[in-house]
Amino acid sequence: MFNDNSDLAEDEIVNESIKTTEWYNPTEDTVTLILNVETPTNRRKVREGSTDKPLSYFEKTGNRKVVIKPKETVTILSEFDNAIQTVRDGFIVKGLAPQLVNKGAKVTPKVHPSLDHITAERNAAQAEAVIAVKAQAAAAVRITELTEELARMKAASNTVEQRTASATAEFVPPPKKP
Repeated sequence: MFNDNSDLAEDEIVNESIKTTEWYNPTEDTVTLILNVETPTNRRKVREGSTDKPLSYFEKTGNRKVVIKPKETVTILSEFDNAIQTVRDGFIVKGLAPQLVNKGAKVTPKVHPSLDHITAERNAAQAEAVIAVKAQAAAAVRITELTEELARMKAASNTVEQRTASATAEFVPPPKKP
């Protein structure tokens, strides 16, 4: 196996070994990523002046916290790109931070609707608004129908009352039998 890097320029070795990606946070929220960067250990860490302090949570787990403030760009090792976002067929389908933008990407993928809670909430609100408008329109139509039906019933009632009144006025009781 070829292990000799003598024919490569030193810059190529450095560039090859340390690839980074710039991630931009376009949202108004702070994004916190917990990335596993090393093998966890349960050993006590030797610190300056003390050997009895236990490891911190991040030291025990091998995780590191990356905080990206709103409208901020952060450079992260490229080996974590797939953990931050996985892209398939032009859609971000999974990842720790689908809302981030990869500044080095040739094509900016769209967040899959199943991951985009903001668009999902907006669409749900729009659907509820459409349902409410349709219900209001249906109620207005029903009120109009009922008002017309009430007017017809009043007219019919008046006609019946008029006929009853005229029939009563014309009514001559039969003579009483002795």
